[in-house]
Amino acid sequence: MDYEFHVAAENKAGVGPWSPPSAPITAREPIVGEAPSVLEGLPDLAVIEGDTTVLECKISGEPAPVIKWFKDNREIVEDKRHETFCQDFVASLTIRDVKDKDAGTYKCEASNDLGTVTTSGLLEIQAPPTLDFDNKFKDVITLHVDATLKIPVKVGGIPVPRSPGPTKTRLSEREDGSQWTPRRRAPRCPSRRSPDRTMACMTWLPGMKWEKLQPSLT
Repeated sequence: MDYEFHVAAENKAGVGPWSPPSAPITAREPIVGEAPSVLEGLPDLAVIEGDTTVLECKISGEPAPVIKWFKDNREIVEDKRHETFCQDFVASLTIRDVKDKDAGTYKCEASNDLGTVTTSGLLEIQAPPTLDFDNKFKDVITLHVDATLKIPVKVGGIPVPRSPGPTKTRLSEREDGSQWTPRRRAPRCPSRRSPDRTMACMTWLPGMKWEKLQPSLT
């Protein structure tokens, strides 16, 4: 129920004019309970791309607070990838099929008639390193001795992997006719043939095949 109040001054001579009415005032039952408080805040998480993750925090309050979730200060609306839930003081946000765009700062806001409280955490998305190169390099590759093979490689992953630089593999042909065999990285490419073997320096990737050439007699 709303109330309005008027005020007038009175003395022995009588009552003065009444004041204009006050703004309406609503009478309510006294608020009893507890303002929301954070019992356990949101942690920072790192999640593999494509997985499902659950963000959780513990919040108390009486009456039970209304829970809202935000990503980078924009309220999250439930859909097939996002689901919110709150029970027994535990508020949770489930994110399915996590994508790179899901990375950011997440905030849980709890409010009731006695107050509002928030907690936030950082979600980081990770993906294993990948190497992508033209399929033609997966077939048998024939090279002359002392030739150099350059293979453009697209590197993927979250965060972007750090590359130590081009990898060189020494390939040798022995007098007994044994096949080319990859070895550890060589410090430099051999500049000449030795009497018992021929050598070349090339970049090697998993899944590639090598075909040797007979050394020239000239």
